[in-house]
Amino acid sequence: VRDQIDIADLAQWMIDEKITVWHSVPTVFRFFVRTLKEVKYFPDLRWVVLGGEQVIEHDIQDFRRSFPNAVLVNLYGQSETSFNSAQYFHSDDSFEKITLGQPVDDTELLVIDQSGVEVPMFGIGEIVVASDYVAPGYWKNPEKTKQVFMEDRSLGRVYLTGDLGRRLLDGTVEFMGRKDFQVKIRGFRVELGEIESKILIYPGIREVVVTARDYGDNTRYLCAYLVTDTEVIINELRSALQQVLPDYMIPVHFITLEKMPLTSTNKIDRKALPVPTATIKTGVEYQAPERDIEKRLAELWARILKLDAAGIGTRDSFFDLGGNSLSIMELTRLVNEEFATNFKILDLFNYNTIELMAPLIDRPEEDDLIIEDTDIQIFEI
Repeated sequence: VRDQIDIADLAQWMIDEKITVWHSVPTVFRFFVRTLKEVKYFPDLRWVVLGGEQVIEHDIQDFRRSFPNAVLVNLYGQSETSFNSAQYFHSDDSFEKITLGQPVDDTELLVIDQSGVEVPMFGIGEIVVASDYVAPGYWKNPEKTKQVFMEDRSLGRVYLTGDLGRRLLDGTVEFMGRKDFQVKIRGFRVELGEIESKILIYPGIREVVVTARDYGDNTRYLCAYLVTDTEVIINELRSALQQVLPDYMIPVHFITLEKMPLTSTNKIDRKALPVPTATIKTGVEYQAPERDIEKRLAELWARILKLDAAGIGTRDSFFDLGGNSLSIMELTRLVNEEFATNFKILDLFNYNTIELMAPLIDRPEEDDLIIEDTDIQIFEI
């Protein structure tokens, strides 16, 4: 897609086009509000709809600051059930807690324990959706259908979401995370086992565990832990995974271990897996930044990718260091702010190292730099 709106220009485009509804996952919303260097007035915007992943209090604060005339909707739902409930926020409303809100008509949210009995007030259990509009099952997958879909005499069609919730006094449900190893990354539902199976195909890898970690701002990323028979070049592994997995399913960090930590019952102890360090080895010979612009770019990359700037070489690819579709937008914004240039998202695909990017930023007046006609498209967000 060659005519995508650049994230830095999106706010003015929304105003000019009289956009009335914003609908995205919260992660994209957070990136967008960071581009608002000054308070923007969106006279036509009526709804800010967020769904697909957990809404946090900071999202509500950003909404109130930037969209005083709109209504924020926190949607809860799954592909199997469309959407089930919603919580609404006006800019001047006070609220005590972010919940899943009120169910839509003909839909009920239950919170049950492992035996299928509703948990007491404030108890934590699995969220179950009861509705005549639940999907009939998974296409040509009767075993998986049987695990999560069922018919109840009094409730009708029922779907077990795998989400954990807590019933509150006002009848709403507070989201408490997942009960299995399925996680949400940038709004996409990700099965960690699927990623592990793709990594195990790569030669030399004997064991792998993929986990989801948190940067500390409710933004999650994937980390892969490997036990290998031979040395694995991470950038080559990442390139291989890009052929079989979408961008959001490729781990940011790959950590090689001598052996997996085990519990007393010989199961993998996920809590004992080490926290990723602030450096990533891409397999490219390290070349330290020398010029001032190279050092400043390394600092920007480090801030976005949550890495140590001292470990970023001028020949390391932004993508091999963990760059993805959202961090591309963030890098574009910060580069343009820092250097008063007109760096575009598509530029990063051809100038994805500091060694290549620095000369381009040094010569912003040269608009005749040609972007090769490749098949690369902006990643879905």
